Amino acid sequence: MLKPKLIEIVVSVNAITRAAERQRRTPKSMEESIIQHIRCQRIRQAQDEEKWIADLKKYLDGEVGALTAEKAKACSKIVVNYEVDENMLLFFCSKTLQQGEDRDGVVRMVIPDRLQRDFLHRYHASLEGGHQGIGRTYRRIQANFHSRGLYRSVQRYVGECTDCETGKGKPTGQGESPGNIQGTYPFQVISMDHIPSLPKNTELLIWADLFTGYVIANAGPSREGHAVAENYEECVFRRFGASEVIRHNREPGFMSDVSRAFDRIVKMRQSVTMAYRLQGNGKAERTVQTVVPTMTPPPPLTTIRQLRKELTTSAIKGLYSIVLGPILNGLHLTLRW
Repeated sequence: MLKPKLIEIVVSVNAITRAAERQRRTPKSMEESIIQHIRCQRIRQAQDEEKWIADLKKYLDGEVGALTAEKAKACSKIVVNYEVDENMLLFFCSKTLQQGEDRDGVVRMVIPDRLQRDFLHRYHASLEGGHQGIGRTYRRIQANFHSRGLYRSVQRYVGECTDCETGKGKPTGQGESPGNIQGTYPFQVISMDHIPSLPKNTELLIWADLFTGYVIANAGPSREGHAVAENYEECVFRRFGASEVIRHNREPGFMSDVSRAFDRIVKMRQSVTMAYRLQGNGKAERTVQTVVPTMTPPPPLTTIRQLRKELTTSAIKGLYSIVLGPILNGLHLTLRW
């Protein structure tokens, strides 16, 4: 038989907070208005240090007397496209607006040369940029900012990006891609690629024959169309004749410049077809990935020996190792360390 226990006196305790809820306050140094003021001050200082921007600001403020006649004339030709805001920052706005386009939506801040690399890093190399390539990086910057020679600066910065040049990875296709052009004789179909920013030489241009695997590496002064055309004429055209197809990863406009420059060199007229096709077998890219880690920056003889060993043991076999011998033996003369 169950018997109920005696009900003992229970002491009830209620929790009482002695202090009010603490309010979280943002540190003064992290307030948005202060950060915005620091940014504007830094950009304004950089703009004032650039001569043409400082002269244009004086012209817009009515201080024409502080400028020479030549500078005042130069400013008068472009002043219609620029304006200064209340923070004394220079902005660009084209005088020709399309129908239905709002002027406030197309006003872009002028980037001085000293801050160009900061913007390029943010919109390309940072986590937000994501290494999107030349075209996308340029469009993202150009949508909000204006700078003289912006596309050329983006092209140079992306071309010098080590992650973009060496991190392409292996081709996704295991074999031939549909629609891929196959060569039937040596140097009928070739591919080209660049290795930028090497010591004492601006560029290294790779020419790879897709029929035999023959690879030619030659140093050049730049990545301009005329320099590429001269390199092709010296390395390929003189020795093997003209190729029917050149595979590349450059835009059609650039290859059109290369074609016109090559026509001027050999003094001939021809019509070149620019067609988009699926990526080839990635031979030029694999050659670049093998060469880049080897070329920075040991002594010349050690570099050539290591390069020959890398190519012959890991990347290229059989016929490739045979035909690469003469090329690598003379590579230290071509590079001019």
